Amino acid sequence: NDFTCMSCINKPANNVGWWSFDENVNFSESYDLSAGLNVWDRIAVAQTSVPQPLVGKVQDAWRLDGVDDFLRVEDHPSLNFGTGSFSFEGWVQLDSTFNYGGVRVLLDKRQFTNGYYGYHIALYNRQPLLQLADGGYTNWVSTIQVPQDNQWHHIAVTVLRASPTGIKFYVDGQPAGIFDPRGRPGNLTTPAKLHMGRTSVGGSATVKLGMDEFSLYKRSLAPAEIQRIFNSGRFGACKDFPPESWWPHG
Repeated sequence: NDFTCMSCINKPANNVGWWSFDENVNFSESYDLSAGLNVWDRIAVAQTSVPQPLVGKVQDAWRLDGVDDFLRVEDHPSLNFGTGSFSFEGWVQLDSTFNYGGVRVLLDKRQFTNGYYGYHIALYNRQPLLQLADGGYTNWVSTIQVPQDNQWHHIAVTVLRASPTGIKFYVDGQPAGIFDPRGRPGNLTTPAKLHMGRTSVGGSATVKLGMDEFSLYKRSLAPAEIQRIFNSGRFGACKDFPPESWWPHG
C-alpha cells in the first residue's frame, strides 16, 4: 500500500546489512548502506555474470537471471549472529515463467565442518524458508506462498531465539507462520561468505529473482515494524545517496 506512508521512514534499529541494489549493475557491486557510505566492507559483489537492472519497489533493483547469477559478501562480524536473535526483510519479484520448485536461495551463510553451521533463508516451492544450523539443522517453512506474478512482494522472517513463538514469517506485511526455534539454541557464527541467490555449501541451483532492499538486523523486529516497512511501499527507508554516477539512471 503506497498511500499508507507518504514519505520514507527511518530504518529500524540494529540494522547490520542493507543492500538497496540501486547501484549501476555494470559496477557489479551493491554497497551495504547500514555501514555508512564511507565504509568499504559488506559489499555484495556479482559473481559469474552481471545482474540485470530492474525498476524496483524502492528506486531501482537488480534481477538475477536464474542461469548463473549470484552475489557474494565477504564474512564480517556484523553478519554473524552467534546465539542471538536476528531478522531479514526485503522485496522480491518472482518471474511468471520460472520454475520455483524446490529450494531457491535468498541468503545463505553456512559452512559444513563436522556438521552444518550458520543460517539459510530461501524459498521452498515459493514459501519462505528459514534454516538454523548449529551442528545439526532444522528448517521452518512459511504457511503462505509468495505470488509468482512479476510484481514486488515483501517477505520477512524474525527470530527471537529463546521464545517458543520466536520464529515469525511475513508475506506482504501479513503473518505467515509462527514456530519455535528453541530446538536450535547453538552458535550460528561461521567464517563463511554470505551468498545471495545460490547456496554457500555446494550446489549450483540458482534463481530468477528481482531483489530490492535486502536487509538484516541483529534483533527480532516487532510485527508493527514489519508492517511499517511494508506500508512505506515505494518510499522505503530514508537514504543518504552517494554520487549519481552509481545509479542506473544517473
